[in-house]
Amino acid sequence: MAADDAEPPRPPPAADADVDVAKWVNAVLAEAESDGGTVDERIAATSMKLRTMAADLTEDVDEGMSAVLAAAPRAVEEIQGVDRALRRVQDELEAVDARVTRAADSCVEAKTLEELDRLKDHLESVGATIVEAA
Repeated sequence: MAADDAEPPRPPPAADADVDVAKWVNAVLAEAESDGGTVDERIAATSMKLRTMAADLTEDVDEGMSAVLAAAPRAVEEIQGVDRALRRVQDELEAVDARVTRAADSCVEAKTLEELDRLKDHLESVGATIVEAA
């Protein structure tokens, strides 16, 4: 296997605190010696592959950021639409509340009128009784 074709061990993730970077580097250098290549060749090949991986990751991050930036205006529009809908619902609920209050007031007024009508009937009955008694 030629030194240029050898696949280096996958570099440890930067966020992984359990990976020993020194062991990884030593393993890469040991492979160079076992493949018959020089340490410099192995370092150059590994460095190039790491640069390529870094470029790929940078491209992926750039694409992701572009997608986020493109989606942001749509998200803002959707949030504003939801806000407008919520305001309309709030206005409708206030209107319903006003109608319920008016209906409750009308109910109280109706009960008051019923009570007045009952009192009127009672007074007419008392008046008729007094007229008969007199």
